Amino acid sequence: MKTFTVIALTTLLFIPAWLYADDDDDDDRRGSRGAAATQRLPASASLTQYQAECGACHLAYPPGMLPTGSWVRLLDGLADHFGENAELDPEVRTSLRVWLGKNAAEQGTHSTSKKVLKSARGESPLKISELRFIKKEHDEIDPAVFKRPAVKTVANCGACHLDAEQWSFSERRIEIPR
Repeated sequence: MKTFTVIALTTLLFIPAWLYADDDDDDDRRGSRGAAATQRLPASASLTQYQAECGACHLAYPPGMLPTGSWVRLLDGLADHFGENAELDPEVRTSLRVWLGKNAAEQGTHSTSKKVLKSARGESPLKISELRFIKKEHDEIDPAVFKRPAVKTVANCGACHLDAEQWSFSERRIEIPR
């Protein structure tokens, strides 16, 4: 009986810790469907325009993964967008500025928006990969992975995150290229 009591008490002490333990998997807690299934932005001409303009060269990142100030800085610097000229027609740029502002991290449009704001510490980073929580999420990955031709950089989300195009970055849906 004494052994049973010790086992029962040990189990009761460790179950709460196990339930709340952080496995560094910050998936949307509503299930394995990920953030995309629960937090898609409504279809609109602006969303389509954003995906067409930005998605032509790289993943059209979820607007909720950067603060408004970051989107403004990015749009103002399109003449030299990370070494490329990505200038847009002024009307398109203005339209995207308004839409991105309405859907930026401050608006909570993505499951990571709160983490984005906390990580940004009031600043306006130009790169999602500059955010502390993104760095933390990727710190367990060998830096050599980001030198592989299929990956190249942390910003190339779609290289490993199978559902990146749907704006879901679940750790349960990752395949790291060789």
